[in-house]
Amino acid sequence: MIATAVLSAVLLAALPAPAEGQPRLSISVDNTAAAITGERLTYTVVLRNLGTAAVDGLALTQSVPSGLRFDAAEPSGTADAAAVEWSVDLAAGGEAVFRSTMTVVGDERARVATIACARTVQDGPPLVCASHSARVVAAAADSWVTRNRWYVAAGLLAAAGVALFARRRQSAREEND
Repeated sequence: MIATAVLSAVLLAALPAPAEGQPRLSISVDNTAAAITGERLTYTVVLRNLGTAAVDGLALTQSVPSGLRFDAAEPSGTADAAAVEWSVDLAAGGEAVFRSTMTVVGDERARVATIACARTVQDGPPLVCASHSARVVAAAADSWVTRNRWYVAAGLLAAAGVALFARRRQSAREEND
């Protein structure tokens, strides 16, 4: 985390200053690194204007990938099964924070990844994008042992019975000798 912050600061310092009156946008998407089926994930998208001019009419779009179901957005935005979109104006040096909540609906994928992009023209090329991916891990209820717990219990009980039988038989032989 600290290394990322230091690297980001170095890269930002190395970038040329924007031309006078030009916006320079930065975007980030943050969430957990791993999730399980049924878990609700809250993504935080931060959009910053590092430039010297305001940007009006930005469209911020975040994808709703396969394996996730969109639940809610804050502030409210326009959503469908594939994406959620917000509209925002950013002052020079300004920042806007957006949150979306999605539920992991399937664990057939190893990862789920979302992409957030900002653009000034609808269906135009994005000015800035960021992504985040989370590893989908099997829930404890979906583990092999949990699904087969009766077989595991029966196997352990049978093994204990065999061990007890062998021990008694050994004791009986020793008494007879």
